[in-house]
Amino acid sequence: MIMSEHSARLLWVALFGIVLSIGLSALTTVYLIIAITSGIITATPLAELVVDVAIPAIIALGVFSILWIASVMSLLWALFQWIMQIESYQLATVFARVEEIIPPISVFHLPARFTPMPASIERDLSIETTRALASLRRQYVIGDISDATFERRMERLLMKSD
Repeated sequence: MIMSEHSARLLWVALFGIVLSIGLSALTTVYLIIAITSGIITATPLAELVVDVAIPAIIALGVFSILWIASVMSLLWALFQWIMQIESYQLATVFARVEEIIPPISVFHLPARFTPMPASIERDLSIETTRALASLRRQYVIGDISDATFERRMERLLMKSD
């Protein structure tokens, strides 16, 4: 399954943020170690080392940690969006069994989200209608449209194709 352009862009930005935050954190840590070691060797007072070196470095590490957390969350969101676009009878069956075991998750309607449209319906439709239905399903799965909007648009598309 091909990832949407938005999800792919989000994935790359998230990966860049993760690499950047890890790299900057590593450089800051190395700087902190070198600065404290050289301060100790030159007998710089501890209070001066803490104020001049440690506090700014720790603040920077905090900022890089926030960048890392935001990037990881973005990465997980992009992967979630991509997974929700997958249509597979096997996944639908697995989620149906999971819903039987854990009834409260049935509010997410996961088997329906992963079930492909029956080939018999798509076979009788024009290419444009089939593409429109696929796009509509993706919008629904991602959460861009509500259940009612999805059903209304689906009915309209199917009536138009008759």
